[in-house]
Amino acid sequence: MQPNLLDQLRDIHLPTAPTLWPPAPGWWLTAALLVTGLVLLSRYLLARRRRALPVRKAQQLLDELYRDYQQGAVAAAGFVHGSNEVLKRLLIHTLRDPAARPASGRGWLDLLDDYAASNEFTEGAGRVLGNSRFQPAPNVDVAALFALLQQFLQQMVAKSRELK
Repeated sequence: MQPNLLDQLRDIHLPTAPTLWPPAPGWWLTAALLVTGLVLLSRYLLARRRRALPVRKAQQLLDELYRDYQQGAVAAAGFVHGSNEVLKRLLIHTLRDPAARPASGRGWLDLLDDYAASNEFTEGAGRVLGNSRFQPAPNVDVAALFALLQQFLQQMVAKSRELK
């Protein structure tokens, strides 16, 4: 009798199940794109924050100056001179505006109005930042000036975010 040929065959061996490692090339590409996107996003957010940092520091200085004025440590004229110094430093060192360094009097107020896109510095509460601040007793509404300066700095934060 002839032996059964089917008995001579080996058992069926199933292939191994697919593993999680190493991932398919599509997953490598997805991971590389994700890491690149996160790096670019973090660099963009850090640069944006760094651009707005001088304006936030100017806001902090004005807040401290106003607090000192409210507590009586600084007179109204001192508040006006201090806030003018903060604005001058902001425009010269942060925005690097060449017109800000020699600007004084009406020219300084016009420059501030150009940045603020208003006439609050030449005709409003900010006009005291011109030559009238050198009078012995300047006529100043400190609360209105502080509100104007806060609004001005908020506009500067928005403009600093627009810069590349």
